[in-house]
Amino acid sequence: MESLRAAPGFRDELSYWDAELSLRGAHPESMLNRLIPERRDREFPWYLMPVFDALRKSFDGVPRVLDLGSGPLSMLAHGASGGIIDLTAADPLADEYHALLQKHGHSPNCRLVRCFGERLADSFPLNHFHMIWIHNALDHSQDPAAVVRQSAQVLQIGGYLVIQGWTREGTAEGWNGLHQHDLYLLPDLRLVCESAGHTTPVCLADGLPIRIVEHSEPTAEPKRWLKAVYQKA
Repeated sequence: MESLRAAPGFRDELSYWDAELSLRGAHPESMLNRLIPERRDREFPWYLMPVFDALRKSFDGVPRVLDLGSGPLSMLAHGASGGIIDLTAADPLADEYHALLQKHGHSPNCRLVRCFGERLADSFPLNHFHMIWIHNALDHSQDPAAVVRQSAQVLQIGGYLVIQGWTREGTAEGWNGLHQHDLYLLPDLRLVCESAGHTTPVCLADGLPIRIVEHSEPTAEPKRWLKAVYQKA
């Protein structure tokens, strides 16, 4: 899987972040919000605070959170610096992101490690994290079903897996680069993945010890916001 970093999709991803970290990309304000400690609260997903508070009470300590597919600068960094969460950011391109950050005179805003979502159990202990947050990243992976299976393994019982992104992003982006998967929720709340070159959809959480506890409106239309929150039983 290491050779995937040379694939066109990964090269496109690095080009995107090279431009963003130069502060001449499409989202300079967002980058500054993530880079400047006093502004990191502007990117922090405050809607997760009730979950963090519940986890702190349930497990009697600071929740261990994995930002999976974080990119070079995690949106959760404010939570780490403020002692709200014990954060690990993981991305298969972490080494390349460290190099890009150095190139542009920046530092990571939290602990950033190289890890493939399809092999989480090779990098972290089983039943370790209290929350895994996958924000606009699951459909960029090589095997979304494997990522969800591995997430369930390294998640503690009672912990949460939060998946967010856009529905049918592969279709919307013309199956270009890393956009090789369509994700959407069925009316029965099963999370489905359709992949380029495959005719059979896969229900990502089937057979896993996780149950959906919060979700966006089920739809198979492209470019609708998708949110699926699972709790491990």
